[in-house]
Amino acid sequence: MHDRAQSSLGSILGRTFGRTVRLRQGARTAWTVAAALGTAVWLTGCGALVKTAHAPTVDEQTLQQQAGQTAQGGPAGQHTGLMADPKYGGPVVATYRGGTLTKQELDQQYNLLVVFPHVQPRPSKAEFLKQYVVLYKYVYAQAVKSGAAKPDPAQAASSADSFLQQVAQQDGKSEAQEQQRLADLGLHRDDLVRLFEKQQVVTAYLNQLVAKSPLPDEIAKQYYDAHKAECVRVTVQHILVKDLALAKKIVAQLRAGASFDQLADKYSVDTGAKDTHGKYVDAFVPTFVPNFAKACLTLPIGQVSDPVHTQYGYHVMRVLARKPLDFAEAKQDILNLPDVQAEVQQKVGQSVYNQVVHAADVKVVPGAKL
Repeated sequence: MHDRAQSSLGSILGRTFGRTVRLRQGARTAWTVAAALGTAVWLTGCGALVKTAHAPTVDEQTLQQQAGQTAQGGPAGQHTGLMADPKYGGPVVATYRGGTLTKQELDQQYNLLVVFPHVQPRPSKAEFLKQYVVLYKYVYAQAVKSGAAKPDPAQAASSADSFLQQVAQQDGKSEAQEQQRLADLGLHRDDLVRLFEKQQVVTAYLNQLVAKSPLPDEIAKQYYDAHKAECVRVTVQHILVKDLALAKKIVAQLRAGASFDQLADKYSVDTGAKDTHGKYVDAFVPTFVPNFAKACLTLPIGQVSDPVHTQYGYHVMRVLARKPLDFAEAKQDILNLPDVQAEVQQKVGQSVYNQVVHAADVKVVPGAKL
């Protein structure tokens, strides 16, 4: 009866009941910023530069204060296991709140993130510079200071090796040949390991910020106000069959006193509810497909329905309990709805990206040769 999603990054995976039955539309998705940062977080993988979407609202003043402390040598979070950054030289090509970027670092990271994995279409260095500085310089510095997470060096090393394998497979070359290509670009496997360690830290930090964003609650409240009559929790029992004539026969048997449990076990093709004799207990009505949801809201308690048609077949239903929800009771269920999740991801992602870009205050040095 429903379409519940299992946890994944950046996607909603429907769970079917049997082969075809997906009556419920609700979904809970685990979403993280590393899998999704609004309009522009550059991540490498399988030879593609991935733009992902998802992020929190950021306290811009706090970010700026932290950046100032970092620039002044203030206290920073302790992160054992992080590989030390190389000592980059060369002229400064860009500044940001709390630090600078040199030509040598720009060239090396561009080779690592763009040239080595054959990113297409290839971003310009100017475009890459802004994204790299915002994420891997500015946001990373705030993450280290906050103590958001300690990286897992073993996992970072494993990710680096997997990445090398993917690039080698894509190029039709051996890993040894790819290692040599790294060297030809002035890079080493350690640079990949360091990148993946930083991704872990940045991801954890941004996920902490996600939890602090007020936008999800605001979006949920807007949904509740627009759909208050539908924000109801029900316990409903149904028998799903493909044939209308059979559905009518079942209705007649139930109204004559037959056992709903026994007929559900015998006839229903909704295998997802087989173990409960066709019952969905304390279900949130907006997670059901429209005709089924409407019946959940309108059927008198305990009454056997006429056949209710949906894209999955014909349902013989009875509502066993129904409770209207206030906003506090409905909020998490609302946030689990796929359409609401998509809106939250888009709006929160755009909000954090705009604020972090503004707080980072990235500026290319006039006349710098990128």
